This record gives sequence, C-alpha cells and structure tokens, in this order.
Amino acid sequence: MSDKGDIPTDALKKEIAAFAMEEGAEAIGVASVYDLLEAGLPEGRRPWDILPGAQTILSFFLMGIETPRVTRKDNEWIRGTAEHSINFVLLGSGWPGATQADLLAYKIARLLIRRGFKSIPIPSGHPYDKINLRGIISQKHAAVSAGLGEIGLNQLLLTPQCGSQSYPGALLTTAHLEPDSKREARLCPETQKICDLACVKACPVSAIKEDGRFDKKACLKFLYEVIGKEFGYQYYQHILRCGVCMNVCPAGENNVKGAVEGGGGDIDHFP
Repeated sequence: MSDKGDIPTDALKKEIAAFAMEEGAEAIGVASVYDLLEAGLPEGRRPWDILPGAQTILSFFLMGIETPRVTRKDNEWIRGTAEHSINFVLLGSGWPGATQADLLAYKIARLLIRRGFKSIPIPSGHPYDKINLRGIISQKHAAVSAGLGEIGLNQLLLTPQCGSQSYPGALLTTAHLEPDSKREARLCPETQKICDLACVKACPVSAIKEDGRFDKKACLKFLYEVIGKEFGYQYYQHILRCGVCMNVCPAGENNVKGAVEGGGGDIDHFP
C-alpha cells in the first residue's frame, strides 16, 4: 500500500458514500482536517498527530433505535436507562468494543486503503482523555465540520434526519476529497421554541445549563455512581447510560419538521 498523494476524482467520494449508506449510515460527509482546528484541538490530538499526512476526515452517523419519549417523574428517570443504553452498546462507544459505528469506520478505512490511501478509524469510545473528558478527535465536531448537523444545547449531535438519536463515527485519510458545506445551526434554536428547554429541565443533576454551559463531571459522576449502582454494577462498569436529554429532545420529530427546513427523525456528551 502506498499513498498516491494525488487528488481523487468525485467518483471516489461517490463510491465511499454509496458504500457507507449500503452499510447502514444515515448520512456521510467530508471535511478538511484544517476545519477541525476551529474546535481548538490541542497538540497531540490534531489529525496529523494521529495520521501523518492526513488531509480529510470522513464523518457519518447511524440512527438510534427510536424509543418511546414519555414523561417520567423523579427517580423514574434513573430507572429509564434501557433505551439509551441499548443504543449506546449496539451502535457506538459501548462494550463489547467493536460497535457498529467503529466497525463501519474500519470498513470505510479499508476501502480507502485498497484504493491506495492511508486511513485510520477514530474510535467512538476508548481511548479517550479521562481527565478532560474528550476523545482523541471529537466525533461531534467532525460531524459539524462535515455538514451533518449541529451540537445542541444538550451537547449532543443533532441531525435533521435523526435529531438527538444520531450516533457518529469518523475516520482520517490522506485522500484529498472535496469538503461538504457546513449546515446553518438552526435545528436546536428552532426546536427550543416548542420544547421549552426540555433537556435543561429534565437533567437529573442539572448538568445542562440554559446559557449553553455543560457540567461534564456532574454528568459522568451520575453515570458512574448512580445509574449503574441501581442495577448492581460496580462504578467502573459504565455500560448503562442515563439518556434523559435524548429522550426528551423532540428535534427531528414530526412536530419540528414544519418549523425547521430539512427536518427529520462522541457518542454521548464527551467525545
């Protein structure tokens, strides 16, 4: 395998998109690695630190299994972990590790390698920075740069197709593909007109702030020390997830389609 170093035609981009969609992606987009620098990536976590010569990041997302969005009370929110946890384990960043988002990123990387370009998948979970609670490259920021969606008030990736039920994956490559245009961030602002800041009000530990701030540590502590404990897990067994903010977010549902043009149906908050 050798890096061609040339600029592939649109045919390669179309081939990758067709392959990704056939394998289960809802959408796939392309961004220049230089766009990711806007997210303030520190040294050691820039694309070329991971893949020397990286030119492009490919981002895609899978649709979560739609679950009933019902109103719960008090500690019943804590008991309502099954919906998000199932998606979390099956689609991205959960045990047994080789989840669907990561597996699809691997398959796309292999396709590019066969075409002569160095490529490496970006994992949706481990390894990640447990001190600063961030992935080696943010799946969410990659998706935004690739024109797939926006980051909502709940700090989740919101897409027109799936709303908050969007599980991203990504890979780096030395192939130079034409970047896609970013979307205007309007899904969350328009949804707020009907949701009355549902994610802020529903968060069991008030981690989501109305002014856009987010307390990662409060969220993580709740996941480790409360959610799993209710079901008999040790603190380090973090398969179960809260998912309240996803459950109450109506972005992408039918009642938002009329308000948001193109409406439709990192991993959690951290990557």
